[in-house]
Amino acid sequence: MIRSRSVLILSGLVAVALLATIAHPAALAAPYHEQTPSYAVAHESTDAFDETVEEGEFDVDDPTPVSDLSPVTQRAFEEATDQPADPGSEYRGAGWRSHPGVTICNEDLHVCDEYEELPEFPNDGYADGSHSAYGVVEADGELYLVETTSGPYLSLPFATIFKSITFVPYALFLVFSATSRSRFRPEETTLLAGYGLAIVAFAFAYPYLVMFEYLPLAESVFVAIGCTWLLTIAGLEVHVRRYKKGDRVGA
Repeated sequence: MIRSRSVLILSGLVAVALLATIAHPAALAAPYHEQTPSYAVAHESTDAFDETVEEGEFDVDDPTPVSDLSPVTQRAFEEATDQPADPGSEYRGAGWRSHPGVTICNEDLHVCDEYEELPEFPNDGYADGSHSAYGVVEADGELYLVETTSGPYLSLPFATIFKSITFVPYALFLVFSATSRSRFRPEETTLLAGYGLAIVAFAFAYPYLVMFEYLPLAESVFVAIGCTWLLTIAGLEVHVRRYKKGDRVGA
């Protein structure tokens, strides 16, 4: 028979771990930022370059060498120049090569398989009627104009909300099951504590499992939330049923 005091201590520690997990930014976090700036590059031989430089009156005599840019910025530049050129339209000159999308890892994670930080291209100003920043860079003796269109770079509190509405009730239920020894067997409470440790481990492993495509992003979160709530409700139902019957299972 598992000693009641040990069960109570174990349950209390797991409850504290559940509550601490809520505050940890890496637990149950999305591995990547959902929205980041977009980038496009135009070579000096294109209409896109000439029209934008003219509109913005940019100084092309003092470009920033690509070699002076950070490694992640150089990577973004190379990936953009490898893309096919846009044929253009009546609103936009031909020649822009748009980056397929910069994916920025959550800075709270210890492993990153994409960009660890945002590229930082030079900002030489804005063209007329444009909210995008432009910078002139030089690579292999040729000029390029880099367009940076800002996007929201936010970490929304969805993970904290999901953790709060799941881990807080389960932590309270776990403490209740440990202190209500006349309704729950020590073995049952130990299993509940084990599940609590499992969901703590899942919360910290989740972003990496999603990053390496072992789990789908949203579905696995809702499954974990659903299982936790089902277990909580089922446990409370057992307590109520035993209470009504006057059962005292003992410690």
